[in-house]
Amino acid sequence: MFRVFGYACLTEPATSATVGRWRTRIATHCTLEGLALELVFIDNGVPEAHARPGWTALLDILGLHDGPHDDPQGRQRLVVVPSLAHLSGDLATLTRMRAQLEHAGATTSIMPRTPPHRRPSTRTGNQPA
Repeated sequence: MFRVFGYACLTEPATSATVGRWRTRIATHCTLEGLALELVFIDNGVPEAHARPGWTALLDILGLHDGPHDDPQGRQRLVVVPSLAHLSGDLATLTRMRAQLEHAGATTSIMPRTPPHRRPSTRTGNQPA
């Protein structure tokens, strides 16, 4: 059993509709994977080198500053991201951010590039549907 959170970082400012689509993509992925998503954190229009309020809030809820807490129900923490680029395109920053998640007792789950409902069929040729 997991406590599941989502995170995305949009480095260029996006409309509320775009932010909503990212939330929906993460929520849909979690539903398809049988994960009970609690909350999605999104940093909108935050350049790579700036402080990220959504990331900070995620770390706060994970309990980073106090170290990992034992969940009374024994649940592990999972953070779902659309891709590692949503953490950082810079390798040193990406490494630091993943270490912060690990210190907080969380595992990172990266969504597949193509959602399952949009993947090409495995049928070939003129096989019946």
